[in-house]
Amino acid sequence: MPISTDLCSKPMLALLLLMVNGELQADDNVCPTPPAFPGATQSVIPPNSRTLDPYSVTQTVKNYYEAALGLGFLEVTGEIDQHYYDWMFELELPVWSAPDSTRPLGWLSGGRVYARSNVDALTGAGMIETDYEQTSFIVWDTRAEWLKLRLTNDLYAWTHQCHLQSAMCGLEFVRWEEFLRRHSDWLHFRKPVPHNLRQNPGSDSEHIATIGLDHKLILLDIRGDWMEVEAEQPDLTCGGPDSDESQSVRQHGWVKWRDERGPWVYIYTRGC
Repeated sequence: MPISTDLCSKPMLALLLLMVNGELQADDNVCPTPPAFPGATQSVIPPNSRTLDPYSVTQTVKNYYEAALGLGFLEVTGEIDQHYYDWMFELELPVWSAPDSTRPLGWLSGGRVYARSNVDALTGAGMIETDYEQTSFIVWDTRAEWLKLRLTNDLYAWTHQCHLQSAMCGLEFVRWEEFLRRHSDWLHFRKPVPHNLRQNPGSDSEHIATIGLDHKLILLDIRGDWMEVEAEQPDLTCGGPDSDESQSVRQHGWVKWRDERGPWVYIYTRGC
């Protein structure tokens, strides 16, 4: 594997030196040794091939509102431009076929997936926009310190959190609970259907109101699968100077915000 000399690659160089010195062991209780960089037998995809698309997650479900979003995402933490998906062409991350250090798969490198003897384009099938034109990997599942990613429409892989800071200028696993707390003042239900506002957390709690299609949720607290909110209807956030706030009603209560496939609630990544 070629080793770049830019600043983003210094953590990777340090990691490789540790491997040479034998300080990393293939043990589930420690940071797993990255697999050898596989020798690809197929034609290498050109480095400037822009095949990534954060919206192609819809290819697997046909409807974005139904797309599973897992448990959270990987966020860029270092000093690098995260604009759209260009940062993924700087990415170098070892991956495994299962959350098991004895089952190496290959590497993500330069916008490509090097898995065993194959090389494929990294697609946006497992990505989502988490801020304006900022793309992030969806984390579908976790096992201890292992994180499951979808690399293409039909290829999943696992990586270990100990390698995230070595991947480039730093990645961090962010759960959806934390993400939604950051954007607590303007949330909405992803799926455009009515939802129930309840007195307390729980499907058997008293029904207060129905939240329609034009709404805003202000997050107050999260308790398991339930979220305490102020629900505003209609949402006048983007209404302009002539909006009449007296026409908007706020009600306090609890809503279910997720299921086993991920969050029902999200943010407006592109604003109004």
